[in-house]
Amino acid sequence: MTIDIEIDFDIADNILKQNLLERYRVLCKNIEELKAKESLKFYQIADLKDYKRYRDAIKTVLRYYMTKKEFEEEFAITKK
Repeated sequence: MTIDIEIDFDIADNILKQNLLERYRVLCKNIEELKAKESLKFYQIADLKDYKRYRDAIKTVLRYYMTKKEFEEEFAITKK
């Protein structure tokens, strides 16, 4: 049994954007939890580095999927 579902590009982009935003927020939470620990095991240090790298990569991709205003609001970027 197969089901064919058709969506337009705007809907697909919005689904991807929302998914990336959720992943970004989870990574930020994980980073904060690890930073709050007094001492980290070697694998936690590696996880922290990876989480930061993934978070930054997701932020870069989100620039493409969000308007400038959305991006600035989501990431609290102040104009200089």
